[in-house]
Amino acid sequence: MLLQLNFRSRTSFQLVAGLAAVLKLLFVAIVTARSIDSRSEALVRSNRLAMRQKAMFEGVVDPTLLLDTNGQILRMNPSVMRLFGYEESERLGRHNIVHMADT
Repeated sequence: MLLQLNFRSRTSFQLVAGLAAVLKLLFVAIVTARSIDSRSEALVRSNRLAMRQKAMFEGVVDPTLLLDTNGQILRMNPSVMRLFGYEESERLGRHNIVHMADT
């Protein structure tokens, strides 16, 4: 079924066109608000996951290193620091945990 509108005057047409424009803007605003909510929720979930991973990494009793593909140290847990006596900042970016002069 086709919708047929008969406009008696130019003012009626302008009124309908204006109403359509307002509805379009309202629709865009609703879609944008939902998109922002989705991104906010994703950010909250991501932060929770990062905090959980950090707690797990730091809570492991065994010495644990996080290395990149080149073998550089990215992170170390407190067990590594206690075992070797280094602070994390002293070893980050290096390729070995034990300094050769210390052996």
